Amino acid sequence: MYPTLDQYLSQHHFPKFLKDNVVKVIKHLHDNNILHREQHVFQMKLTTEYATNKLMNEILNALKNIFCDIEKAFDCVNHDILVLKLET
Repeated sequence: MYPTLDQYLSQHHFPKFLKDNVVKVIKHLHDNNILHREQHVFQMKLTTEYATNKLMNEILNALKNIFCDIEKAFDCVNHDILVLKLET
């Protein structure tokens, strides 16, 4: 499960005086929706695995579109002429 903000900060060994200020800043960022939705640092339930999966999906979708375009381009080629060119 995802750690709470206090658990996260305690796992990363912030000193007490710094921890209190970090908590205030992060709560301010969350309360005022200052963090971008793609910003995964200090966002609960947004992990590096989630960011990696999202990036991989975007890359795979882009490749799928490229291969689809190549397939469409190949379908437009006159196959008789292509075979003739390949044979010579």
